[in-house]
Amino acid sequence: MKKTIIFASVALATLFAFSSCQKETLQDNGSTNGVRIITAEFENNATKTDLNSDGVTPEWKVGDIIRILNATTHQDVTIKSGEDTPTNPGDGIIKNGKIVIAIDDNITGTLYAVYPASATTITSCSGSIDFTIPTVQDGTFGSANICVAKSIADDETNKDNLVFSNATSVLEFSQTAASTQVLRVAVTAANAIAGKLTASFGTDNKATISSTDGLTGKIIYTTAAATAQDKYYVAVAPVETGAITFNYYKAEEEKSESKTTKTLALNKIYALTIPTEDYTNSYVEITMTVGSDTKTYKWAKCNIGATKETDYGDYYAWGTTVKAYSAVTSAFTFVSSNPYGDIYEAGSWTARKGFDWLNTPFTNGVYNSSSNTKVFTKYVPESKKTDYGDGGTFYDDNEVLELDDDVAHKVLGGTWRMPTKEEFDALCKLTKEWKTNYNNSGVNGKLFTDADGNSIFLPVAGYGSNSLFQAGSIGFYWSSSLKTDEPSKAYYSMFSNTNAYTTGGDRCRGQSVRALSE
Repeated sequence: MKKTIIFASVALATLFAFSSCQKETLQDNGSTNGVRIITAEFENNATKTDLNSDGVTPEWKVGDIIRILNATTHQDVTIKSGEDTPTNPGDGIIKNGKIVIAIDDNITGTLYAVYPASATTITSCSGSIDFTIPTVQDGTFGSANICVAKSIADDETNKDNLVFSNATSVLEFSQTAASTQVLRVAVTAANAIAGKLTASFGTDNKATISSTDGLTGKIIYTTAAATAQDKYYVAVAPVETGAITFNYYKAEEEKSESKTTKTLALNKIYALTIPTEDYTNSYVEITMTVGSDTKTYKWAKCNIGATKETDYGDYYAWGTTVKAYSAVTSAFTFVSSNPYGDIYEAGSWTARKGFDWLNTPFTNGVYNSSSNTKVFTKYVPESKKTDYGDGGTFYDDNEVLELDDDVAHKVLGGTWRMPTKEEFDALCKLTKEWKTNYNNSGVNGKLFTDADGNSIFLPVAGYGSNSLFQAGSIGFYWSSSLKTDEPSKAYYSMFSNTNAYTTGGDRCRGQSVRALSE
């Protein structure tokens, strides 16, 4: 059964009513030609309501793997597509809402079962089942939940009933604010909440969960960017936790919330709300003088695509909103063979794998500074239309990226945008300090500090062409401003251990982006 057998829906209507895992009855239909056939079905009126908020009865899915064990051996059964009775041991099919599975006929006597099979390494069972709750989970509902069962002697119709019950508890996290950053949560408890556990069965064949060894008091999970009201889940051991703390991270910020000791019961969900605080776009307020106007700006603490201030983040050509390359620190990872696709329709990315004019938006052809200049279809001043405008006639007089072409705005929304040339000029006039191995991160960069002592760190992530250049020694950060006297270029700020200034560079280059808001 898929995890939906344990939990039928990611969207839960009830947070605390985590009752029994869906029950399945496995019926012994005898053995033929060395193969024992067992039929599995759902028990009528089994727990459907609390965890089936979508109203769908849990069901077996193709690809589900169940491990069936006796005192000497085991059989992993994979549910496959098909309509006929399986004939090969280890195969199962879905038929009329049930599953029919085939196991070796030497798997006799009392049967035990684990779902999913990957939760255990044992290959035989004579009273208890060892299984492992992962210490790293993905936050998906039911992703680490485990069901166990022992056969019950029934009547002549049902010779072996395997009644599955859940072997974990569940912590649920929710947040009220949308997030464009990755969310990481670490759950730390005084007592063990993950690792190797044992399910023992009493005379009633119900599972009792106890610890064995190799346990840990910490579980970490990482999710993708989240929308408001998203919920994330951690499967944990059903124990008394001792003092429990939840550390959660967005950008480089770390928040912490402590809870009193909790006693976690099997088949229960415990709702834990991440405090309502808009730290999605974590920022520092920096006071700068732009032209003759002195005011305070919000600078994002990390680059677009990064989750903390020392991450390099993603690389973009000027005007693109789809990343092509990504780096956490110094690794330059090719994201897509055609990252711009139908968005920009500017030639074949695969012809030149890298940031190149062939792959640059708003060009009608391959730009060449000496011979083929009349190709630009956006961001061309009227005074430069003859030399740069498409066919020598196009111009739009746009000197600053429109928000639809501004990746900082596209990713973060709200009032976030790329800084202008003038705003970067103002940043470069602040107190500057080169940082080697900033905060023991192994990352170099420039620290900018205003008159009030507020600082912002920008890692020197290099720039992208057909590969990554000068990472760790120079930073290249796009502004939103076109270089109007040479509109094949846009302005960017460049930071090194000795300099910080604004200059112009080809729009095709892959460079870092840091967001700003007023």
